[in-house]
Amino acid sequence: MKETVLVIDDEEGIRQVLGAALETDGYEAILEETGDSAEKRVRDGSVDCVILDLVLPDKDGLEILETILTEDPELPVIMVTGHASVETAVEAMRRGAFDYFVKPLRLVAVSVVVSKALESRRLRQECRRLRRQIEERFSAKTLVGTSTAMRNVFQLIDRVAFSPSPVLICGEAGLGKARVARAIHEAGRKGEPFVTVDCTSMESEALGKALFGHPHDSQSKGAFQQASSGSLFLRDVGSMPQPVQARLAETLEGRNDRQHGGGERRPCRILASSRTDLDQLRRQGRFREDLFYRLNVVRIDIPPVRERPEDIPALLSHFLRQSSEDFGVPPKVLTADARAQIMDYPWPGNVRQLENAVERAVALAYGRDTVSPEDLPAEVRSGKPVLLPWLVGKAPGGSLPEILTALEQQLVLNALDRANWVKTRAADLLKVKRTTLIEKMKRLGIPLRNGNLRKWAS
Repeated sequence: MKETVLVIDDEEGIRQVLGAALETDGYEAILEETGDSAEKRVRDGSVDCVILDLVLPDKDGLEILETILTEDPELPVIMVTGHASVETAVEAMRRGAFDYFVKPLRLVAVSVVVSKALESRRLRQECRRLRRQIEERFSAKTLVGTSTAMRNVFQLIDRVAFSPSPVLICGEAGLGKARVARAIHEAGRKGEPFVTVDCTSMESEALGKALFGHPHDSQSKGAFQQASSGSLFLRDVGSMPQPVQARLAETLEGRNDRQHGGGERRPCRILASSRTDLDQLRRQGRFREDLFYRLNVVRIDIPPVRERPEDIPALLSHFLRQSSEDFGVPPKVLTADARAQIMDYPWPGNVRQLENAVERAVALAYGRDTVSPEDLPAEVRSGKPVLLPWLVGKAPGGSLPEILTALEQQLVLNALDRANWVKTRAADLLKVKRTTLIEKMKRLGIPLRNGNLRKWAS
């Protein structure tokens, strides 16, 4: 569909020249000579850009500018004036105009500015769409499940939402611990900052600066200051180096003393996640005991998908709808065989693996209404989990090549997860080149981007 540019000018010659030039550039031009008729066009919602004369017979151009931006604040308006008045141009820009021209017009300049204005509008619309998508993906709505275990999780989120106490969220990789943290924040401190620090992606010194700011730079704000009165989420806190653990324990101790002493309230809510057993790390001397007890005030355990298969149908429905919307296609339907294979698979990568598998399937089923078994990853079709069989409580089995492939896939997934899907970091963890990692991901059926298969599928 062509983008529409509305031209508002009382001089017929200018309207005709601009209209012809815009149509030559591939746009649809709508020509109006009065402010009233132009405002009606804008209210219809079918305009992508406006070229507005500053002087019109029925209304002042600045007044029309304000009316237009009230109707659609993101609609780019380019002002046209017959006088080289800097004051008028500055006033128009101050009130929200995208740019301005001075008559006589240069059509080349008009073409360039209109192109930039429309590109700006497209980018703002895309940013708004992405913000909505992010809010949806990381809100409580994406925590799907009907099992008793998940209902307990939902109840805990609701009960601790307004508490200042730290929350420790535990479970295997790929269960959505970050989404639980986001849901707690949205339920109790929506509108406040939500700051995430990944404890796996930085060395001790860098992590310390990320949390507490630069020690010799008073202008450097660490995560505690950035979070302000919102929430600070410590991702995979079990990977935190010992020196940072000590400083974090001291910080939490001081904040707790001030709170009980009637001083300042705790400025931010501490949420932490761990894929490893922190209590076991504590007993082994790898995690500070005082920090463990300060974080383990409220604990939420998320069980793996293999222990709650009754949640898989709801997760499937959610991811099928989400992936279909992302690809801009009608909702896909699973064939009976595909659904059976998904239900029988143990999903060692949990919700993340299931989400990626569904998105991959939707990508490969492009042009069809149904998702078939051949659209599913090879390990799902074969029923062979990507973890070694004995790691998911199954009896050993399978050929050596199958076991090695499964182990390789899980090692790559673990490295990607630890590196927050930054391939350069993951390659460093695996001690391979980045190009080698990408080839392995393609061969093993792992998407090149977390939650986005478009590039890989194409």
